[in-house]
Amino acid sequence: MLLNKSDLAADDTLDWVRLWASDHCPGVPVVATTETDVPAALLLDRSASADKWREAGAHGRHVHHFSQVFRLAFPVEPETLARELARPELQLVRAKGIVTAASGQRCVIQVTGRRWQISSATNAPRVPDGLVCIRLNNAPDADEIERRIHFSRTPVGKAGPQGPR
Repeated sequence: MLLNKSDLAADDTLDWVRLWASDHCPGVPVVATTETDVPAALLLDRSASADKWREAGAHGRHVHHFSQVFRLAFPVEPETLARELARPELQLVRAKGIVTAASGQRCVIQVTGRRWQISSATNAPRVPDGLVCIRLNNAPDADEIERRIHFSRTPVGKAGPQGPR
């Protein structure tokens, strides 16, 4: 069983999923992966033991990208936030999360490069508002992202003369 995108999950969450999987799928090896990075030889080797799979899952996280989680304790203008996260100076390759709009509607924000999309989160599980931001080579600029989150808090992004750079 492959647990893909494991770099986006907290270690205690991965431990819980492994425990759940061992209860529901006894004897099935569980490998945490990022970008489905599993050696092809291991996938094609029908005789691969559970130990080989466990070893493959112990290689750790990728070092070529960094992710950071941001919690939101207030409503935002989703379009403004998505537009701000898509600005090239942030150098984000991906941002995704659930936010509450000023209207009270919960929305899913998805940013990939310069493109962004907002959709309803009506059917999403009730989780705290937050975003995961991913950047290549260096950690996301947390201060700048926090500033843009706060900028999106006001209607239509009007933060006064000190708006985003």
